[in-house]
Amino acid sequence: MTLFYKRFVSFTASLAVCILIDGENLLSADVPAVQRRGPFLVTHETSLEACNEAIRHLEKIAHEIEALLGIRPRSDQLIQITLFSRDKNLQRFLAQEHPLFKGREAVYVRSPTGPRIFAASGPSLVENLRHESVHAILHQHFPVVPLWLDEGLAEYFEAPFEESMRKDPHLDLVTKRAKRGDLPSLAVLETRNASETLSIQDYEASWAWIHFCLVGSTVRRNSFLTYLNDLKYGDPSSTSLSLALGKECSSKKLCDHILTISKQMVTP
Repeated sequence: MTLFYKRFVSFTASLAVCILIDGENLLSADVPAVQRRGPFLVTHETSLEACNEAIRHLEKIAHEIEALLGIRPRSDQLIQITLFSRDKNLQRFLAQEHPLFKGREAVYVRSPTGPRIFAASGPSLVENLRHESVHAILHQHFPVVPLWLDEGLAEYFEAPFEESMRKDPHLDLVTKRAKRGDLPSLAVLETRNASETLSIQDYEASWAWIHFCLVGSTVRRNSFLTYLNDLKYGDPSSTSLSLALGKECSSKKLCDHILTISKQMVTP
């Protein structure tokens, strides 16, 4: 489920939807397999063998987020992941428990027992688990996560670090818009505070702004990390990255950055 178009009806923790079904009852009659991976507890319907690659990425994504952002998963609260062996099993669960999200390949929710991720085995499982794990870790760390930041970081971390040196498919989409000067300022994105107000184009721009903040400028990166710290300890309603960046957060600056990076990236 890579790229923005498969994420458009994205479910974020800001909706605070809680799934209260006993995880064991969601699975098949076989004895479920359980495995601990760092801050994650993974339960699968049958064997974990088919999902080993995706499961290995769970520890990697936690390390990558800590290395780049200084954000560490909580040690006192495991992130519980339920993997369905077939998509139809996941869809049956979603249809019964939250039909609004039927059709999703993976879902992150907040529940009374802590962060939960539900996903189906498939070719996109690595990207799906990385994406939803970012949501889970962010919402453990911050009292409130602005929507553009939540989705932008989840998209940004979909690709493992070793793949990010190649030309990211995300970049192709935003480059076309950058050539037209059609990427919004950060101040505009910061006004989006509900999932239904975030368009496909906003998802694209959120990824682009995260890339802008983390790549190519130590000054911007330091401002971004300071913003994250303020977001954790300050008043989220009064914390604005666009104000901290000042003139750096204009639409033109973003477009110029994307066009420069697009030329520099190595095509796979």
